[in-house]
Amino acid sequence: MARPPGLSVVLVGDDLASAVYVRNKQRAAKEAG
Repeated sequence: MARPPGLSVVLVGDDLASAVYVRNKQRAAKEAG
């Protein structure tokens, strides 16, 4: 594969629950490699 897979997120607003969700997704992606 020419480029490794990536994760893109668009977070709109200041919803704390959404920010936590995105942070957890980033952490899981980092752990997965």
